[in-house]
Amino acid sequence: MAFSSYNLTMRMPIFLILLIFTSCSDHVELRSKSGIFYLEDVEVELDELKNVEWRIGKDREAQVSKGLQFKVGVPSLSRESAITLQNKNGIDSWLFKFSKITHGSKRHLGYVMFGTGPSVTQNFTVHLYYHAASVSSEFRKFKCPAFNHRLKLDDFEMSSTARKRHRNEIFVRPNEHIKGRVTQLSFAPVIFSSGKSMRGSYLVELALYNSKERRTYSDWIPEDGIVKVDSEVMVKVDSCIGVSEETSPSRSKRSPRIQDLQIR
Repeated sequence: MAFSSYNLTMRMPIFLILLIFTSCSDHVELRSKSGIFYLEDVEVELDELKNVEWRIGKDREAQVSKGLQFKVGVPSLSRESAITLQNKNGIDSWLFKFSKITHGSKRHLGYVMFGTGPSVTQNFTVHLYYHAASVSSEFRKFKCPAFNHRLKLDDFEMSSTARKRHRNEIFVRPNEHIKGRVTQLSFAPVIFSSGKSMRGSYLVELALYNSKERRTYSDWIPEDGIVKVDSEVMVKVDSCIGVSEETSPSRSKRSPRIQDLQIR
């Protein structure tokens, strides 16, 4: 018994060294070519697509959809690479851009910023909601959703995008000034409005970002995976006929901004 305990004790440090080495090997390293810095083999993907259900009706007797949620992968930089990018270009974050594509038209949904420094996680969850569910937490408590929303997601999927090898290289160079609102991760969920209908395709792209300059420092690179919504069905809710909770005088005095109520 003593011999077995000794062997176990001796093996533990070796196991820990292998574990640390394996985790470190997943980092993306900063390289240089002809004086130009670049990141090679950047592999990130979308994962865990789910329909977010919404029980509605006077007695919560019916079910529609708030929208979709999924995880977004974040590249893991080595500590040395992150420090170099910060010192040379002020790059402190990854910037993620979310877009909706319908009938060949691309509409911007929002930006999310994720720090390039060491992190306990390398992904975050995003929610793409119908507008009725995206306005506020108060609106998501309605028994009869605003704007007569009665849709339920029917056919949706996450498909892989076969990217060419050269698109995995991210070259570091000043690029685009960002004018729109950038969401910083916090305890609040990341929610973007997809509009009155969610039919279409959803694309997530990332770039290196200097948050002080509000400027990207690379081209936009698409994540591996596209979310597609092909169909949705209308759910009849008899107890909600003629009900408009968003205009009810019994609502909270604190109203959402007028731009939040606009359906795009």
